Amino acid sequence: MEDEENDFKSKIFFYFRESYYNSMITACKEGTSKFKDEVPFRLYHALALLLNNRPEECINQLDSVKSENNVRLSVVITLMYAHKIMGVTNKDLFHKLDSQMRELRKTAEAVDFYHSAFVLFVLNKPEKAIDYLDKSLSMRSDLAEALILKGWILLHLKKSGQKVSQNITELFELSLKNNKRNLDATLGVSESYLCQNKIEEALNAINKAIVRFPGSSLPLVQKMKIQFALQDWEQTLETMNRIINENFDNLDAMKVNIIMLLCRDANYEEAVSCIKKYVAEIESQEHKNGKLLLENAQLFSKICGRHAEVLNETYRMVETAVQINSEDVECIVELGRQCLLAGRIKDAQKSYKTATKIDETSLKALMGLTLCELSENGKSDQIKKQVDFLLELEEAQNSSYLYLIRAKICGNSDEALIFLKKASDLQLNLVKSQYYSDSYLQQLDPDFMLDVVKEYLQYISYSTDLSLKASARVTSSASATAQNVLKVVAKACPGLYEASYLLAKFQYFSGETTNAMNSLDQILTKIDGDISSDAHLDQGDLTLIEKASIYIELIEAHNIIGQNDEAAKLLENAVEEFQGTAEEARILILSADHAVKRKNVQGAIDLLNKVKSNESYYLQARTKLADILLKHRLDKYAYLQCYQEMVDENPCSESYLLLGDAYMNILEPDDALECYSLALQQNPKDPHLTSKMGKALVETHYFAKAVAFYKDSIKSTQNPELKLELANLYMQLKEYDKAEVLLMTEIESENSKDLEDVTYLQYKTKLLMLLAQTRERSGNISGALSTLKDARDNQNRINVLDPCQQVCTSILAVDPESENASVMMADIAFRKIDFDMALFHFTQLITKQPTNWTALVRLVEIMRRTGNLSDVPEYLNNAEKHVSNPLKEPGFVFCSALYQWYSGNLNGALRHFNMARQDHEWGQQALYNMIEICLNPDDEMLGDQFMDSEDIEYRDSRSMALKTADRLLKELKYRLEANGEDMLKYKLLTNFRLLATQEKHNIERGLEEFIAIGSQNVYKDHVGPILGMSTAYTLLKQSQRAKNQLKRVAKAVWTFDDAEYLERCWLLLADYYIQSAKFDVASDLLNKVVQHNKACSKAYEYLGFISEKEQHFKDAASNYESAWRFGGKSNPGIGFKLAYSLMKCKNYADAIDIGQQVLKLNPDYPKVKKDILDKSMNNLRI
Repeated sequence: MEDEENDFKSKIFFYFRESYYNSMITACKEGTSKFKDEVPFRLYHALALLLNNRPEECINQLDSVKSENNVRLSVVITLMYAHKIMGVTNKDLFHKLDSQMRELRKTAEAVDFYHSAFVLFVLNKPEKAIDYLDKSLSMRSDLAEALILKGWILLHLKKSGQKVSQNITELFELSLKNNKRNLDATLGVSESYLCQNKIEEALNAINKAIVRFPGSSLPLVQKMKIQFALQDWEQTLETMNRIINENFDNLDAMKVNIIMLLCRDANYEEAVSCIKKYVAEIESQEHKNGKLLLENAQLFSKICGRHAEVLNETYRMVETAVQINSEDVECIVELGRQCLLAGRIKDAQKSYKTATKIDETSLKALMGLTLCELSENGKSDQIKKQVDFLLELEEAQNSSYLYLIRAKICGNSDEALIFLKKASDLQLNLVKSQYYSDSYLQQLDPDFMLDVVKEYLQYISYSTDLSLKASARVTSSASATAQNVLKVVAKACPGLYEASYLLAKFQYFSGETTNAMNSLDQILTKIDGDISSDAHLDQGDLTLIEKASIYIELIEAHNIIGQNDEAAKLLENAVEEFQGTAEEARILILSADHAVKRKNVQGAIDLLNKVKSNESYYLQARTKLADILLKHRLDKYAYLQCYQEMVDENPCSESYLLLGDAYMNILEPDDALECYSLALQQNPKDPHLTSKMGKALVETHYFAKAVAFYKDSIKSTQNPELKLELANLYMQLKEYDKAEVLLMTEIESENSKDLEDVTYLQYKTKLLMLLAQTRERSGNISGALSTLKDARDNQNRINVLDPCQQVCTSILAVDPESENASVMMADIAFRKIDFDMALFHFTQLITKQPTNWTALVRLVEIMRRTGNLSDVPEYLNNAEKHVSNPLKEPGFVFCSALYQWYSGNLNGALRHFNMARQDHEWGQQALYNMIEICLNPDDEMLGDQFMDSEDIEYRDSRSMALKTADRLLKELKYRLEANGEDMLKYKLLTNFRLLATQEKHNIERGLEEFIAIGSQNVYKDHVGPILGMSTAYTLLKQSQRAKNQLKRVAKAVWTFDDAEYLERCWLLLADYYIQSAKFDVASDLLNKVVQHNKACSKAYEYLGFISEKEQHFKDAASNYESAWRFGGKSNPGIGFKLAYSLMKCKNYADAIDIGQQVLKLNPDYPKVKKDILDKSMNNLRI
């Protein structure tokens, strides 16, 4: 009976989560009838009535249960909200209910707190609901219903983008401990695994549920959801059909079917028919459920490629929702959006105005009105003012739609691209942590994303002229963002051909010919099959220009990869298809190319002569003809005549430029200069023209004229490329001082901007590279080296990892043995904090190349951070076998030293680092590591409470270590100065050396230096000085100042470069929180450390201490065991704590074993024999 009751409740909770509120009412009625003594069913019934906007009936239902135990508090809370929804303004009533709620909270039992939490979750107060559940679980930690509900609420918060630290799966599994047959908990286990992308575990859990609950369709719906998340279309269809066979009117299966018809198949006619049936079922099962109609209308309209018939149906759905909730602003605004999608501007405007009458502050309504005005009247200052005003509103800061509108009305491209980037980033961030689902598609909004890409096209210059190099065809930064958007959309909606076509276009012009060809092949297959019904691009069939572009790009792609026969067949089809059309000239130009390849030069000339001067591709045809005449006929006169004819036909700057280029090609620079000059007269600020003119003056050795020309042009255009060309000219003329002044001025100007834009960073790298070259030629070698390092650091700021990963994947597909690509793939994974993937790539590489020391060093680092240090010796032993004399191989001894350091064998580490110290490749890093060991030999943080300054032996060893550090620091300083390298790391280590003395005057000196470094603008956010200042303040017992510094990096993003210092900051701050008994905050920080460094002994020690204080000895033992293991089992203090925790867990045998290990390390360690060994032995005897 209890199992049957749980099944009913599971169904009710499912209906609530899926917004099936009428079905929820029906299930509640059945439950009340079947289980007459179960009061919760009547509470759920009241809530279902409230969700259906029937507050009066809800209140009547609550009156019948308000005196029942276990629901009294939840009933009062529901009554308060029901009265608010009804618009009751009686303050006395609310005061009375509030007083009742306060009193009931004092005496409520665990179950009532649970029911109250459910009420709050239903009323969209998830955070408050969690508070009530925590109270419930504090009274009854095994209350299964509370554990399950908490799991579902945390899943809800996680999907909403909030950070959830608790293990959700454990909550569901704990609830199943005493009763495996709870459907709601089993669904929760599966869903929590799905949210973690643990697909196999999710499927295993739900497959068991399908067997355990054969009478319910809910497990099958969840399985369909998992398969849909994988985009495993065939399996999804199979499960969907199984659901429909059992329950033909199942709304979830019908919805998934519609999404697949729209997203995967682009089968709009069938989708329209299915939408009609779906809406009819909603009307039948979920009568007057406006929310369900609204959400699904939004979804279908966002993934249909603006297909007119689909939009007709979604408009009707929203219209019905408005009739149900005539005062609901969201519904009315959506009606306006539907009109906008269909191009009905006047109707859209009417809806948005209606919405503003109900809520004049509605951001969406105001945005809609602005869009309508923009569509009708175009850009204006008034619209710009409106949008700027809206952008100042707090809620507008996260509105990607508003940023798109702002981009549409921008006056210049740079500003527009910034707003477009913001719009696309905001939208992509919404789905970054979500799995593929109807909710994912709703949040992504493919229709909006295509709008963003189309706006990008306004500012991305590319050409379909196949004679141009790919690198010249596309603007890199904007293109990369647009491509990224298109890839996401094309993956989410493979049937949305507009996205695939635009992606193919971008891929081709970015040089990704194979990918472009695959994309185009898929589209052409569909077009050839049924272009009139399925290939709806941009609200209709492909235009003639678009279809010609697809043919040309695909033919060229086949040629590039050597598939000439395929290319020839396609060309024949194209010639036939485009004969007599405006696009015939493009096909003729392409045919001419093929004729030349077949040595039919005259045939090519004849084809190109067919293109008339009034056709749009005339210039391309004449350029191609001229090229053939020069290369294959060696006829300079005919070659020039082609360009002269262009000038005669149209004497514009472009024609003069082409004629000038022609003169340069046949080595007639004076005539070229004359042509460039004529072109410049017509377009004096064209950067391409000015560059051509400057280079021509240099090539003709008119150096003085060239310098004067560049100076004048820079004054009038401020073109950055011209500045680079002038600096390069100065360098060629050996006027190094002038070149350096110009470059340094420009670098300082760029530094003041502090931008992260890729174009800006690339320009700065060019400036630095040219400056380094200038300094090298002038004999300033140290200055050149320093500048090259700056260039390298600047280049690293780009950090665009995904395109880099794609290139590496392509390289490895062609050359699986590529060392550079493998190392880079592992590095990318490392930077993305995907240690498992990095580990995979490095182990693959090391297996093939056991003596690749760079890779082996990274592997040791990753093994440490993934907590797998015990696996390192296998790789070191294998490497040792492949070198004749391991101890004389610097790379090997460095790797060995690193492993020994991380394993706690500091003497061995120092010895091996010392062997590598003189090596040119590994020596400097060995020095750094040796200094770190000398300053911090016991891996304890400076300033913590573990340093025993009264121990004479300890003081002597510290004194020796610091003297060694002094020697090594002097050597490091000499090396850095000789190489002209940055001294920051040296300065930090020198000041940490002062702190390590534990002497007040040295600590104060170190603090002053750290403050001086941190006050420099370039280092203001550097973690090193922050760690130094906070450590110094700690040693000086100025704890508040220390904490203020540490809080600056409490939420810093982990990076490999800052890892060591950042983790030490987090540990020190956690130490402070532990001292203040703020264990939750400390645990969060420590878990962040462990997330990035699973071998951090100190983090585990602190976590063990927290667990011990909270009397959770099992957790304490687990954490202390990790601290003991990763500390090389060398710290007797940790060993004692581990033994003590094991004893408290009644694990006496292990406690004795650890206690004996501690005594081996330190036979006089206090309390081990009496408090651990003797007590454990006595308990074992008992």
